[in-house]
Amino acid sequence: ADDGRVLLDQGWPGRGGLDLRGLLRGTHSQTELPVIMVTGVKHSQFAVDALASGANDYVVKPVDMPVIDARIQAQLLRSRIDRAGKLVDPLTGLGNRTLLIERLTSSIAKQSDTGQPGLMAGVLIDLDGFKVLNDRMGHDAGNQLLNEAGAPHKSRRDAGNHHSPAAAGEGDALAGRHREVGAANDP
Repeated sequence: ADDGRVLLDQGWPGRGGLDLRGLLRGTHSQTELPVIMVTGVKHSQFAVDALASGANDYVVKPVDMPVIDARIQAQLLRSRIDRAGKLVDPLTGLGNRTLLIERLTSSIAKQSDTGQPGLMAGVLIDLDGFKVLNDRMGHDAGNQLLNEAGAPHKSRRDAGNHHSPAAAGEGDALAGRHREVGAANDP
């Protein structure tokens, strides 16, 4: 995935950098799109205003390139960590629906790009009666069931089989794209 970032000059002609930063923040959070404000003005109130209005960092010109590079890398790392956390179910540690859809889309696109369609196997596990168990025995029992049902899939993923991303679905479902199983005309 592409790592997005914006270096924005606060003294940008026309609409100021803070105005553009405001427009960016209307559609992207600080972790989705890090914005580092750059300015030639050494006035602390400008930095305070930029940071208070959603800038991730603030740099005064002239820019020390190794320092700006380190600041960019730090923001990108924070963004990747945040994104990774949003792709995992906090209870089971399995990938979530968003990760499953991304992986399926990627696999389908990869097969389309190579022009060699293959077969893909998947699994959907529906835990019938899960809501009844949760209602009667409590959420701790339901959580334990979800963890135990997902454990075999998680152990395959943790063992380094990155072609087996299991995903926690909504409530009582687990799913996973287990692997590409070969070309459609393979025996």
